[in-house]
Amino acid sequence: MGETFRVEMDLPEYESMRPYLQVCMYDPKYPERIPACLTDRKGDFGIYYTIRFGTAGEEIIQIPITETMLQRWQISKEQLHKDAMDAGRNHGPVFTSGENMISSLLFKKKPENYFDTGLDKLDPMEPMYCLTNQEGIFGASLILDDALLERIGTILKSDYYVLPSSVHEVMIVPKNSMINLEDIKNMVHEINEAEVPEEIRLPENIQVYDRRERKLENALEHENKIQKPERSKKKEKKR
Repeated sequence: MGETFRVEMDLPEYESMRPYLQVCMYDPKYPERIPACLTDRKGDFGIYYTIRFGTAGEEIIQIPITETMLQRWQISKEQLHKDAMDAGRNHGPVFTSGENMISSLLFKKKPENYFDTGLDKLDPMEPMYCLTNQEGIFGASLILDDALLERIGTILKSDYYVLPSSVHEVMIVPKNSMINLEDIKNMVHEINEAEVPEEIRLPENIQVYDRRERKLENALEHENKIQKPERSKKKEKKR
């Protein structure tokens, strides 16, 4: 994806590149889908970093960041991640309904952004929301932003599931007693198989955001953690 250059001759100063840093997510089971570069792991997802020039509608040039570049810049991976997440906020995070997102694609207009307008109340007829950025490019990495996750929980006034869609966006479903985790898992698989090209798919591991713990984690592991004390209580009662 994009172009590369020789680090030894053409590497610019780090400060001049900071505004163009990009965090990209990928499925760590398929490292061959990404360029040779510096990688990391965040939960179920693999991440890598690029310098990105261009916006939606233009030619986009992606320069993968390597360990050698980090050494030349004399910065840590932690510093790179922080700066890349900060740069990502400049691409304008968008949290909107699934219906708004479809309309924006059909009619080429900006969707209503609940980060700006808020949400008076949950519409029971709108079970799914979308998180991306204004350009719709590599927006899935926004789930690594703790402050944004907390804001979504505040807007929805509930815990919620994060459904991996593609490297460009994720879907958000408010958590309630009507939601069956297995059904959601099957839905994610069916949508990805039918709609999302293989090379931009993320792992189909559903995540859940717990507002009280302010934490995003694997939904199945979260459910098992909750059910363990309940199973222990039942065993105690039987005795």
